[in-house]
Amino acid sequence: MTHSNIALSIIVPAYNIEKYIGRCIESLTSCANEAFEIILVDDGSSDRTGEICRYYAQMDHRIIYHYQNNSGVSTARNAGIEKSRGSYVWFCDGDDWVETGSVDMILSAIDESMPSIIAFAENRVDQDGGILGVTNAPKLIDGKRVLPLQCDDSLYPHCHVFSRRLIGSDVRFDTSLALLEDCDFVYRLFLRGGDHVVTIEKPLYNYWVTRRDSASNIQTPVKMLGALRVVKSMYETERRQGRLHPAYESFVRFSLWTLSVVGRAEGVSQSYRSVRNQLVGAKEDEINLGFPLRCKAILAVHAPHLYIFACKVWDALKQVKRIDAV
Repeated sequence: MTHSNIALSIIVPAYNIEKYIGRCIESLTSCANEAFEIILVDDGSSDRTGEICRYYAQMDHRIIYHYQNNSGVSTARNAGIEKSRGSYVWFCDGDDWVETGSVDMILSAIDESMPSIIAFAENRVDQDGGILGVTNAPKLIDGKRVLPLQCDDSLYPHCHVFSRRLIGSDVRFDTSLALLEDCDFVYRLFLRGGDHVVTIEKPLYNYWVTRRDSASNIQTPVKMLGALRVVKSMYETERRQGRLHPAYESFVRFSLWTLSVVGRAEGVSQSYRSVRNQLVGAKEDEINLGFPLRCKAILAVHAPHLYIFACKVWDALKQVKRIDAV
């Protein structure tokens, strides 16, 4: 396989997922086409993940195995970009899997129109593969540049395929982020290539929701404050171009979530006051808020101790509900 005939590079970061990585790889290699490669990036796994990846790489010449010391999913994805050779890049998570025929459909879309971005629907599934819901493909408007927030795009990298020309040498995952690093990456690429997007309405990807709900995904103030920078940057970008909706509402919602996490962990700290001041500074756009969200924002800004107390009570009630469900 030469560089010139690789249309698609599929980058799969993998960390301690020995039970699931085989399913992911086999769902991708079920396509007989030779015009794609799979880059398996082992992020310093301590279980048999690396051994399994090496086995599949030995069995299929389209698979490349790369090991790195444990550095996080963003570093792994960035390493995959550097190792890949395809004209297009797709990011899949190693504990998810794709539908039969997905790779063929993506390769066909590439051959037919050479778009900047291919966006498609995905299934949200439980542990047994049962479909919990569907994240639809973005709603495109003919003749207009695609704006990801306006067309309800999910901003998940695994349901997008990107032209390598779009990624270039400078767009990479921000390794300083532990949350929303994927949305940040996709949004920046849409700003570059939203004028030539192809959508596929059929769900091609199976995103395992249940595994994302584990205790390891508990949010911390550091994670939330970093992610808020992403949301704020999107809001400011959209605002400069006269597109307040839905960016402002998303900014307020995420700010309130951040204040909840920070407040419960630290009280009315400097971090809390900093986020509160950002909300106050964006108050001129408040006309776009619904009444309940506006009331929450007023409480968080003007009565922070009461807001934090209310958040703690709400968390306690949710915990009781989870126990009762068990």
